[in-house]
Amino acid sequence: MHTIQNYQADPSAMARLEIWHVAWLMGTTRPLTGAGFFATYSQPVVDQFLPGVGWRAVHSIWLEVLAEHGFPTLFVWIGMTIAGAVYARRIVKRATGVRGLEWCVNLAQMSQVSMIAYLTGGTFLSLSYWDYYFTLLVAISAVDQHVTATLGSSVAQRPVSVERTGLAYSRAAGTPG
Repeated sequence: MHTIQNYQADPSAMARLEIWHVAWLMGTTRPLTGAGFFATYSQPVVDQFLPGVGWRAVHSIWLEVLAEHGFPTLFVWIGMTIAGAVYARRIVKRATGVRGLEWCVNLAQMSQVSMIAYLTGGTFLSLSYWDYYFTLLVAISAVDQHVTATLGSSVAQRPVSVERTGLAYSRAAGTPG
């Protein structure tokens, strides 16, 4: 923790800041296409953008996508993440309280936690194309489709609450009371 105060003396920290700068240059110099897959891992490519900086992993999912593919792909990548978050939220909102869909709510909530963990950790790691994350996004989409199909059928219905109907209902007797 004490090295944070004088990070300039830490070669690892400085190398990371340098490659982040190179990644930013790659993305802004070639905003539509970036510099291509594994651009920061190629010394000749890195030298085109900032000579003297050694090649290495970017250690940032955000800057990795930007450097390798440009802003359009970064926006698509962020859009997929936003869509996954919206679908997960929609699953929780629509399936909460519906008998038989409890597992969908649990999966969606844990997916939200997983997405936050991935995006936070990925800010300092090169995991832009981690297959687990894309599998998670596909699973969220599939569960959203399942919830939509189930709620559209007569199989699962939300329980009617007293507040919504204004009637009292005796569960034991099964009659209005």
